[in-house]
Amino acid sequence: MKKELVNERDGYKIYVVDGNYVRDKVDVEFTNFGQHFRFKFIPRHEIWLDKDFGEGERKPFEIHAIVEAEEMAKGKDYSDAYDIGLKAENAYRNANEKEPIHKHIITKYGDITVWLVDGKSVRDKYDKGFVEGGHWKVYKYVPKGEVWIDDALSDQERKPVMLHELNELGLMRTGMPYLAAHKRSSIKEGKFRKLFKRNKYPSLKITQ
Repeated sequence: MKKELVNERDGYKIYVVDGNYVRDKVDVEFTNFGQHFRFKFIPRHEIWLDKDFGEGERKPFEIHAIVEAEEMAKGKDYSDAYDIGLKAENAYRNANEKEPIHKHIITKYGDITVWLVDGKSVRDKYDKGFVEGGHWKVYKYVPKGEVWIDDALSDQERKPVMLHELNELGLMRTGMPYLAAHKRSSIKEGKFRKLFKRNKYPSLKITQ
């Protein structure tokens, strides 16, 4: 069966497949997408999307499938994992059907764009726990390549939070787990804040 690679994210390869063929020859239960823990014939780090769904549908299904697979890998049963994935999918759809989350670009670092976002809208549409900032390695609803900074922060607070998020992202991209990366970034942020009070400004680099 032919598979077309259309994206890679969060350690997964995203393929478009002939869903009709899969249902006819492999498993009739395959629908708009699938992942390994639901369908064992799909390799562990692959997501399959039915080609009959257009490109506009791929992103929400991709997000749903990845979240679902990650939750099942942690031990959740399919029903619970599906519900969590569906929430992530709906959050993406709602955000893209209404007014934009993004306000303006703060800066860019290599392949990363730092956005000031409407924090209230993020909390309304995606995650009530979103505060200060975040990136795609932690929050699945943040597009790959983006760091979000909450517009509720004062101008003075944005710089240390941005440093934290960039540093944390850089560490996680090397494979460091979130908690360890968060702790190290909090230490770096604390040092920055002390220097900031004395009007010394260390460069904001993605470091290990």
